[in-house]
Amino acid sequence: MSVARFARAAPRRLLARRTLATDAHHHDHHGPADTNEYPKATVFTSTSRNFALGLAGFCAWLWFGPDAAEDFRVTRAIKSAMASQAQLAEVNSAMYAKRVAASEDKLLFNSATQPHIHRLRAPMIMDVASAYSAPVGSQDMSAIKPKRAGEY
Repeated sequence: MSVARFARAAPRRLLARRTLATDAHHHDHHGPADTNEYPKATVFTSTSRNFALGLAGFCAWLWFGPDAAEDFRVTRAIKSAMASQAQLAEVNSAMYAKRVAASEDKLLFNSATQPHIHRLRAPMIMDVASAYSAPVGSQDMSAIKPKRAGEY
């Protein structure tokens, strides 16, 4: 039987009694009542007071502060500590000249080729034949020291 059909079939007096939902509900499972006394909540706490005072001070500074045309102390200090445009241009041109010189040196070193070194992969070949078709034993080889890897 559906709920709607039951609602039509049941007498009104049965539906009016809702004792199971309200009266029979016991409050035993709740803990003991809270007996602590808490301070009253106020709107104007110290944090909101400080915020309101700070906002009022900032608005007063904007209203009564110096105009935009006037120079602030900080602005005057920065202007006096800054270098002039001529000094800045001189420093920039010196830095540019140094960078141009460094890039030219880099291009020069990168374009240079190392001298070709004839290395014998097997030094014992000198006992058999010369690398440049010179007859074996015709040249004094006592002063020659073979170069190892990494030696130039």
